[in-house]
Amino acid sequence: MTDPSTAEPPPQAAPSPSQESVPGPYAARAPYSAPGPYAAQGPYLASPPGSPYGAAPTPGAPPPPGAPQAYAPPPPSTVPPGAPFAAPPPPKQARPWFKRGWFVVPVVAVFAFITIGALASAIGGDDDANRDTQASRDDEPARDERSEAPVARVTVPDVKGMDLGAAEAAVRAVGLVVGDVSGDTEGAVVRNQFPAPGTRADEGSAVDLTLALPEPDGTRQHPFPAGTVLAGISGSGVEEISVVLGAANWDAGAVVAAENRFNDPPPAGSVHVLLPVTITNLASEDAVVPWLAVDIVYVAPDGRSFDKEFEVIPNDLTDVGDLFVGGVGSGNLLFTVPVDALGGLWAVSYGWSDSVFVVAN
Repeated sequence: MTDPSTAEPPPQAAPSPSQESVPGPYAARAPYSAPGPYAAQGPYLASPPGSPYGAAPTPGAPPPPGAPQAYAPPPPSTVPPGAPFAAPPPPKQARPWFKRGWFVVPVVAVFAFITIGALASAIGGDDDANRDTQASRDDEPARDERSEAPVARVTVPDVKGMDLGAAEAAVRAVGLVVGDVSGDTEGAVVRNQFPAPGTRADEGSAVDLTLALPEPDGTRQHPFPAGTVLAGISGSGVEEISVVLGAANWDAGAVVAAENRFNDPPPAGSVHVLLPVTITNLASEDAVVPWLAVDIVYVAPDGRSFDKEFEVIPNDLTDVGDLFVGGVGSGNLLFTVPVDALGGLWAVSYGWSDSVFVVAN
């Protein structure tokens, strides 16, 4: 057996023109194109007839389908030898939503609006504070510009129901003065006042008064009008009877004289007065004797009083019998009144009650 390492290689056949190296895409990259011990045996340079690799490719022609691709070395590295591996650059981050233009513009507008509003409120607040300060100063007692001492504060008196003279005296007594007076009417009293009673005011300040005719309360100063229904109240507070005084006849001499020729005429300077009276028993368990149960007196403007007289008169109240609950009796009472005493009041009392005054029409 021949040793392959010592055997001489067979003679090489001359390459055909089709097998000559021609510049092409694979010429410089062919693994067997460089001279070497295996150059003559490259499968693409000289494949014997019947070889499974087929004929050698034509130089410059594209590789047949399915043929392996020639190896292409990677591009040279730019990293210097021995340098550590460099980290890849970080991926580009998207801008946060609050830094994007569609969000920033409205935010800036809202911030500007809030800032302007805050400035306006601060300015307005200063004005309100100034007004509050001025109002608090107005509430403080006034000061004497010469001495800087606070003026004394006094309590406003209640002068409602007083006539103007009494009201002025009461106001001056506490160091105040009467200011505007409205509704000055004859016989009027103070109906309203300002400042209100009980409030505090600077000494020397004014109290305004409004005058009006007083509300009737049955007193001699404020009598009830004629025709008022009066209530007779017992000591236990029960409204037992009612009394109504009618329109009086202030010159009844002829009527009285015609009723009985023996009736005495009134004295000179006096007149006979007939007063109609109606009495109703509302709740008295005892029978009511009209002319005894109710006492009626005429009171002159100067304070003189005149009792009823007993003469024969038409429809005399003394002729009315006892009244039980629900009973009603009416009759006349006779009075003799001096002419200079006319224009007075009727004073009515029931039992031991105080008199109630009614205007004598």
